[in-house]
Amino acid sequence: MSYLNYPQTHETDTIDSVASLRFPDPYHWLESDTEDVQQWQVSQNQLADRHVQEWPHYDALKNSVTHFLVDRI
Repeated sequence: MSYLNYPQTHETDTIDSVASLRFPDPYHWLESDTEDVQQWQVSQNQLADRHVQEWPHYDALKNSVTHFLVDRI
């Protein structure tokens, strides 16, 4: 299995509050619908795809899921 090289995830100084409780939320930016977030999601998905495709049972799992999806369409 290869080393997982996660995409860089920057942190911000955002402070959130809920019910008068204030707390740091350095990844709040990931809740936005921006190009930065979309690119981060693409990078995460590519990492996950590469990782799961290395599983020894990946092809069997993919075929099984595809079979059940096709039956539903």
